[in-house]
Order: sequence, then C-alpha cells, then structure tokens
Amino acid sequence: MTSNAIRIVALAFAFAACSSESNPPVVTASGSDAGNDASTSTPDATTTTDASNDAPTTPPLHVLFIGNSYTYVNDLPHTLARIAETSGQGPAITTDSVVVGGATLGDHYLGTNARPAIARGGWTHVILQGQSVEPIATPPTFQQYAGLFAIDAKDAGAMPTFYETWARKAGDPVYMETWSGGTPSAMQDGLLMAYGKAATDSNGVLVKVGEAWRAVLAQAPSIVLFQSDGSHPTPQGTWLAACVFYVRLTGSAVPLQSEVLAGVTAAEAAVLRDAALQAGH
Repeated sequence: MTSNAIRIVALAFAFAACSSESNPPVVTASGSDAGNDASTSTPDATTTTDASNDAPTTPPLHVLFIGNSYTYVNDLPHTLARIAETSGQGPAITTDSVVVGGATLGDHYLGTNARPAIARGGWTHVILQGQSVEPIATPPTFQQYAGLFAIDAKDAGAMPTFYETWARKAGDPVYMETWSGGTPSAMQDGLLMAYGKAATDSNGVLVKVGEAWRAVLAQAPSIVLFQSDGSHPTPQGTWLAACVFYVRLTGSAVPLQSEVLAGVTAAEAAVLRDAALQAGH
C-alpha cells in the first residue's frame, strides 16, 4: 500500500534546554489518503464475514501519527504499514502523519496541521507522541494537551492512542536534571506513568514501545537501538517500535514473513518480534 506524501514546512520547536531532537526545519510526513475515504470502525473491531464467500475479513485500520523525530526518523508510520502489507493476513493498515522536529503536544495543538488532519476524519486511531522528555519535565502541560487531543480524536471517531517512548541512553546529560530520575530506568518509569495516565484518563490505548526497548536493552544489549546521539532510533529501534504498534493495534504477533527494515538481521528480528509481543499485550 503506497502512500501519498504530504509536506509539512515548520520550524522545529525548542523544548527546554535539554531537548536533543534537533532536526531540519522542513519535515516530510508521508502517509496515505486514509482520512479521505477511510472507515471509522472502532480500533478493536471484531472479525466480520464477507457475505459473498463467507470468508472472515478484518476491518482495515487507518492510523494518524502526531509526533516528532521519534516518529519520522526511519519513517515509523510507513514501517508499520509495510509490516501489515507484507504479512499475508489482515488487517490492512494505512498510515499518515503530522510530524515536526522537537515538537511537544502543545506545539502541535496550537501551531501545526495536527488538528485539521484529525478533523478530516476517517481514522481508527490517532497516535499521540510527545517530545522525548515533555511527559516528565512538564507533566501538567503534557497531560493538558494529551487530554485536548484525545477529545479531538474521539470527536473524529478515532481512538486516542498514546506512544510511550524510550528513555535516553545512559550517560546522557538529561540525567543531570532532577525530573529525569537520574537513571534510564527511573526515566522509563516516569514515561510509562505519564503516558499511562494520559491513556487511562481518556479511555484510550497505551502502546508500550518504551517497555519493549527496556526489555531489549536488558536482555539483548548487543542489539543497537540508539543512534550515536543516545536519543534517536536506529533501524532496529524503529522496527521494534513498529512491531509493538502492530501487536497492540491488531492483537496478533508480527508474522515471520512481514518485511524487516534494511539493516536489521534475521537474528535481531527474531528477538525484536518477541519483545514486541510481550510489550504489545
């Protein structure tokens, strides 16, 4: 399922002094035209039957990502769509995105095309991803805009879905800040709590990408998830994130035949699939 590109020209928003998400100001958000003619079925829709041949079919998912570089580096939305497209089974997944480097949820709510994209409708899920430290550095503001976006998503017939991101790599300067907790484990706990609260308060869905990262970093440290900046994902990190989304949104394990991002070995893919399955349920 190829995607038509939409281009968002925006200035990367500065977020505190600690943000490392410095990216080019012009960001391409690629995706499908799902909002134009997509079904508005609920995200946990049950299997239906095709009356023409009584074959079971699964309603397609139409997913809009709102986020920043943790979404667009290595093109997470397209990676998720390709996992589904090459899976040999349903559901089909179409994706689109509104992404701006370093943007917080407040930046998106007040100054990008995120709200018009949601209002266009046709989505089953609206994925919400804050700036990497926003949920723990400024919790009240994060929760405020998470709640406002959840209202927008529901008004458009979509399920608000929260993308729990990962803690910075050990040794990052962010751990000098008291709100970070001082260690990757403490920071991950804080992110999980913040995204979990947003999902609970909105009766939404929590996608525990950060928990899958935590497991892989502990159990398979030879798999490199971080780029050299200790923040952004390698192809392995992005493919892991996409696998967690696939498991959480479809309720199924990632099929062995699904496409793997270039650079991810077969042995790595096996470990990442298993971690995604554990985190996705």
